[in-house]
Amino acid sequence: MSKRPAEVEQYQGLNRLLLIFAPANTHPAYVEAREWLRRARNELDEWDIRLVTVFSSGAVQLEGERAERADAAAFRRDFGAHREEFTAILLDVDGSERLRQHRAFDPQQMLDALRLSQTPQAATRQGRPAPHARR
Repeated sequence: MSKRPAEVEQYQGLNRLLLIFAPANTHPAYVEAREWLRRARNELDEWDIRLVTVFSSGAVQLEGERAERADAAAFRRDFGAHREEFTAILLDVDGSERLRQHRAFDPQQMLDALRLSQTPQAATRQGRPAPHARR
């Protein structure tokens, strides 16, 4: 495995990351994902999920702020995301991939992937409180 971009490594061990690759901010799957992300802000915060968005134009955003030094091509190469397709990748705190989708994602599926990988006992062993499961 190649070295991950510094913008990703800085979160490893601290936060989960949701990487969204999109051709443009007008792509239908991205528009749908952005709306869900807006509505699900509390759940994202509860699970310590930080958002990284990579557009085909070369723009990279970390939590909505442009990352001037980030290399979009390196992100795409390192995560196997094609320039002209939508890809959402959920990384756990340890950097492992928990979910990858090439269409607008189902928010429940993303949270379920985290719940399966993070039991309350495992979270406590890591010194982190586990979010409460919502059904």
